[in-house]
Amino acid sequence: MAKAAVNQANINAKEMRSITIALPPADLQAAFAADVARVELARSSAERHLAELDTLFASLQSRAFAGELDVSKVVLPNQ
Repeated sequence: MAKAAVNQANINAKEMRSITIALPPADLQAAFAADVARVELARSSAERHLAELDTLFASLQSRAFAGELDVSKVVLPNQ
């Protein structure tokens, strides 16, 4: 099918048309698209939360190094 020329395979239009490509049913495609959309939404939400946590941590770190934190009332778990 593919011919090598200068160590690079190529394919012509006639060969390309002869390739059979399986096409899933429309309902399966729609279900997959819905799954992808849900994953993208969850990823986007996770990225927003991570950015918020980064901001909070940077603020906490800044206050800690500036000596502005009072940890005298922090209850530590029993070890």
